[in-house]
Amino acid sequence: MEGTTCSPVSQFPPRMTSAPSAFAPLLVLMAAIAMVGNKRRTSGAGNPLAGKDHLLQLEKNFLANTLEQFVVFLVSTLVLITYLQGEEMRLVPLSAIAFFVGRVLFRVGYGIAYYYRGWGIMINFISQGFIIGLTGYLMFTRGFMFGIAAAIGSPHSPTAAHAEL
Repeated sequence: MEGTTCSPVSQFPPRMTSAPSAFAPLLVLMAAIAMVGNKRRTSGAGNPLAGKDHLLQLEKNFLANTLEQFVVFLVSTLVLITYLQGEEMRLVPLSAIAFFVGRVLFRVGYGIAYYYRGWGIMINFISQGFIIGLTGYLMFTRGFMFGIAAAIGSPHSPTAAHAEL
């Protein structure tokens, strides 16, 4: 059809094909919450005011760190998604898998000794650094407003201009 543009609403379902793999980071966060609850139940530290929270220190540290990392992952991935097109969306499941593997290795290593968590830290640092760096590069090369204009359906977005050609 000549003169028609593809609205962001019609692009949204293909973008959501990455959603199942993006569920993996949420599983890690939910597992961290469950670990704190389970340790609280089995260690006699059921009452948080009883002064036995030291028994939960590893689990609480893992939960806090995982929540921090999840927020960084979520925000950076959501911004990146506004700049990706077509086949580039393959990066989303890969970054979700890297987040999952990094957090699992972090927890396993942390359970052995604090210095073994380095593999998980490294995987998350490199993958998040790549996502943030790629987003910055795409903002620079495609224009800062590219992703934002396409997301709100602006007729002045670069994707609308290409559709008219």
